[in-house]
Amino acid sequence: MIKKYIAIALILIFSATGCIGRQGATMDADAAFNSETNIETIIHTEPRKELTEILQDAGVFVANHMDLFNRSIAALEEKPIAAEDIVAYVGKVPISIQEIRFRKGLAEAYDRPSDNQTIFNILVEEKLLLNHALEHGIQANDQAINDYIEDQKSMYNEFEEARTIVDAYCSGAKIEVEEYWSTFEYYYALRVPAFGKASEDIVKIGGEQYYHQTILKMKDQLKIIVNKNYRGQGFDIDRSKLYL
Repeated sequence: MIKKYIAIALILIFSATGCIGRQGATMDADAAFNSETNIETIIHTEPRKELTEILQDAGVFVANHMDLFNRSIAALEEKPIAAEDIVAYVGKVPISIQEIRFRKGLAEAYDRPSDNQTIFNILVEEKLLLNHALEHGIQANDQAINDYIEDQKSMYNEFEEARTIVDAYCSGAKIEVEEYWSTFEYYYALRVPAFGKASEDIVKIGGEQYYHQTILKMKDQLKIIVNKNYRGQGFDIDRSKLYL
């Protein structure tokens, strides 16, 4: 049970910041529980703070920065973004300054690297996956989003440890659990299924190594121009490695 608890908790936490990247996007708790390799990989990324403290801090941050949160959701929903708020485009998908600031705050709450270059590269790689999904017609639809949220609700109802984690976030954010599903979990649901579909589509062509090589190649070939208002702030592509 403790391994399933770790899987649930860390998938929930790190998929928000990109800390477990594609693996978190494609792995549910049962799959993680049944895979020693996956569990060990997740454990090794565990932060220094207690899990409940992490979620409480995240809840406090989101509650105090609802504008950044709502604008991050709007970007994922492909709603228009003001030109002055766009830091850069990754293909057809923009990265907004609000998304960067939101993810920096979450990373700090999660005790993860939060420098501009790290956050920018995480978002660049996420947008590359979203581009792939859009171009191949495999983006997550409303049904996939709803299914994801229902799966998380099932875990919450089934596992006391999962309830402890979600309740910790709600305590920090000062919200009821029902509001959690339609806000913070909805933010996950807009991202995780889409990343999972895109990454699985790439992996099935040539396996894990092919995925790694493909995303690195995408980054290397990406022509990206940072908005002049945000140049010199560390928003630089690192083409040497993956951050997800």
